[in-house]
Amino acid sequence: MVIDFYLDRLRVIPLFQEIREDVLLSAFSPKDYMIGMYDKGDLVHLALERMDCFDVLLEGSLQGSVQKEKGIKIMRRWRAGSLLGAELLFAERDNIPWEVTAGSEAVVLHMQRPLVLRLCSLSERFLTGFLRLCSESTFAERAPRTLLREQILDFLQMERHRHQSSTIQLTFTKKEWARRMGVHYASLFRELNALQDEGVLVYDKYSVTLKGDK
Repeated sequence: MVIDFYLDRLRVIPLFQEIREDVLLSAFSPKDYMIGMYDKGDLVHLALERMDCFDVLLEGSLQGSVQKEKGIKIMRRWRAGSLLGAELLFAERDNIPWEVTAGSEAVVLHMQRPLVLRLCSLSERFLTGFLRLCSESTFAERAPRTLLREQILDFLQMERHRHQSSTIQLTFTKKEWARRMGVHYASLFRELNALQDEGVLVYDKYSVTLKGDK
């Protein structure tokens, strides 16, 4: 879906208001953005996923949650017009500390780094606004440096509590899972195989089942 359809929604957000419509449209190369359409409960970002985009919530709501000892705690909700992840987009430690899901039907503009840089060069107002966002914190805390094994298990535990089931149906491919965690495809498979050999989980093409309380 092209940005033209959501241009009116984008231009009511202060960060984009002083960019002329023709200039704004010219900046949006199709390879540098994606418009995500999410149903309530859909996964938008994995816990500890690398944040390689700057998110603009155009419609609906999102919620962030974090794994706690006694289950999932909802940490924050965002409504239409919210901007997420500016402080992580160019950071060395760019992992999201929480899992982000759709709190209702939601439309999210995912802007890649080249597009953000282009807009910064086109508008001083956008540049100063984006820098202000970078100095704040969408997620209130930094994600810890973690091993791949911990990233895998944190995600699976979150999904187990969210769906009240030890069998987690994967809504994306394992290649996409690896990409979102910022690791090589083979590294993910190696760790999944090791966890399966240790009896922590079993997996197939479409699902992962956690065994016991490990």
